[in-house]
Amino acid sequence: MVRWINWMSGRCGAKELESLSRMENLTKLILQSNPELPEDFLEGLPKLQRLPRLHFYTSREKAEFDQSNLVPALAGMPNLVQWPPLRELSQDDFTLMAQRKNITYVNILSDISEDIDREKLKTMLGNQDLESLFVPRREMFDSLDFLKGQNRLEHLRISAGGLRGSQLSPLGSLQSLKNLEINVEYADQLSFAPLADCPQLESLTISGELMGAIDLEELHRSRSLRRLSIQSGPIDDSAADWLCRGESIVDISLGRDCVLTSAGIKKLASKKSIETLDVGGFLSLQDVEILSTLPNLRRLTIRSPMLSEADQSKLESILPNAGSIYLYPFNLLRGPSEKGTHGFLQTSDDELRKVRDALEGKPAPELRGELVSSTGEVIDLKNLHGKVVLVDFWGTWCGPCRSMMPLLSKLQEKYGDQGLVTIGIHSQLASETLEGYLRTHPKSWPQIIDANDEFAKSYQVKSYPTLFLIDRTGKLRVVQPHVVGLEAAIAKLLAEY
Repeated sequence: MVRWINWMSGRCGAKELESLSRMENLTKLILQSNPELPEDFLEGLPKLQRLPRLHFYTSREKAEFDQSNLVPALAGMPNLVQWPPLRELSQDDFTLMAQRKNITYVNILSDISEDIDREKLKTMLGNQDLESLFVPRREMFDSLDFLKGQNRLEHLRISAGGLRGSQLSPLGSLQSLKNLEINVEYADQLSFAPLADCPQLESLTISGELMGAIDLEELHRSRSLRRLSIQSGPIDDSAADWLCRGESIVDISLGRDCVLTSAGIKKLASKKSIETLDVGGFLSLQDVEILSTLPNLRRLTIRSPMLSEADQSKLESILPNAGSIYLYPFNLLRGPSEKGTHGFLQTSDDELRKVRDALEGKPAPELRGELVSSTGEVIDLKNLHGKVVLVDFWGTWCGPCRSMMPLLSKLQEKYGDQGLVTIGIHSQLASETLEGYLRTHPKSWPQIIDANDEFAKSYQVKSYPTLFLIDRTGKLRVVQPHVVGLEAAIAKLLAEY
């Protein structure tokens, strides 16, 4: 009794599909690798009237059938509940899908064109009794309310790039959600806190730019989350604190922008339930050795400039209970980095090194200007002695500059009472757009316009964004602190004097 078929090669057209239609117990057809899909493939699909599951694990670029007619053919299969991955969908395709009430699996591979009615799309998805939903990486919804009531939904992959604040809250009410992959690129102050309320969530993968997301530490409240993978975004020792409070989290991957020190790895070593660990940072053999106290560790991945391939066998002897140990280069996604002689993590390139040699350790160049959107109020660096000053050279036209804003907001809110003052220096280029931008994206720190790029010249700014840290004595201490180590640098300067 054949229940499923994995078709890996050979012709699969109308004749072959008609033969399959006579298999009464067939519940799944998988087209994998390189089967031939001729022009009459679509003609044969509706013959599979009883088939509930159809999967494509194959390249369709070589298929001979007209792929724009795929959805109409699938719509002619009344029992099909798990549809194959879909591309290049039209409004008519969504209309056909909306007529079905038994779709449990939707995987949209391509971006959805602008002529698609997004509200109708959400309505269609909301009306299905879904078990799995995957939408394209760049697809952005302005709300996830259409997922409310999807209490059979177990697997979800979605972009949160168009969301803000607590707009992930509908996910917290999903009673069956077990696996969530979420892309947060272009998210603006998006809170992860609602995800801690998903009662069955076991696996969470976060990709995209994390600087626009907040409340990551709230995930420690989850009682079901076992696997957490953060694929990008600045992660430092503070993550070790809340991860150790997360009782259920045992598989931890902190991505290529993770920079732990010996303190962070020591903290993680106290979490005895860890089974897999993937971290990076300035970690020596002695730092990693402490992980030998983890009785359940079965897989370890380390990225550190202090370890080489030659250390592989040493680690295997230090950690005999770890089933697999992997060493990878220390290569941050947010750009190359190095530790300066002062111990701060900084962005690394030849031009910046010249600027450091010229400016670091000396009194900071003058900064004085009238605040944007004010009535003559002026900010002057000379009046900020006793404060730690973060200077941000940026522009509204600069995507990386805008993506950094949520991180700067978080840091100013967290350390403002301790003496941190952030100053935004907008470039002369497109300065006329700044007031409008600030009306829709208000900032809690002062902004001035760099008339004729005077300040950029005195600070030798080569690109945007460029950051500078000035200590409480008015001395310029750090040129372009790396975004991954920015918070640690601020905390260290605040603790001085």
